[in-house]
Amino acid sequence: MAVSIPTVLWAQRRDRVFITIAVEDIPKPDVKLEAKELHFKGTKIDHVFEVTLDFYGEVVPEKSKYGVYGQKHFFFDIKKKDDGFWPRLLGQQKKAHWLKADWNRWRDEDDSDENTGNGNNDRDFESMFREMGNLGGGAPDMNDLEDEEGDSDDEELPDLMDEKKEEENGVPEPVKDAEDK
Repeated sequence: MAVSIPTVLWAQRRDRVFITIAVEDIPKPDVKLEAKELHFKGTKIDHVFEVTLDFYGEVVPEKSKYGVYGQKHFFFDIKKKDDGFWPRLLGQQKKAHWLKADWNRWRDEDDSDENTGNGNNDRDFESMFREMGNLGGGAPDMNDLEDEEGDSDDEELPDLMDEKKEEENGVPEPVKDAEDK
């Protein structure tokens, strides 16, 4: 069986790390979260996806959670042991080609808590899944788009060229308004 490292997206807040492992249709992955490491392994037909993340700092597995969302990707909401921003996700400084920033969830250390939220103000993991199942709002009312008086573009347009002057000199001339005559 072929083995691949899946694409991993990450973002952080002062008190947590968000990780998305972008693989689809893995029925029962092997997930192991420890204080310094996350291990993910899953099989899709005849292909194995496996990745081990050795974190920059320690996390609290008991206060962390994960689940499947969206396009059947695996999302992890991992609690940091100590609050503060990490300079990178992994302990090693070497760039990993499969690791990318999740710009949809990313917050910088200097972003204000009012605008971006901190761990306490961010919507929680369960509400995110509830919202994904019920986006709310329903379909818009398309009946209010009908105009009872008809469209303004239904009126007949005047000719743009004066045909008599065109016949006289062979060059078309624009039609003049009544005010210009």
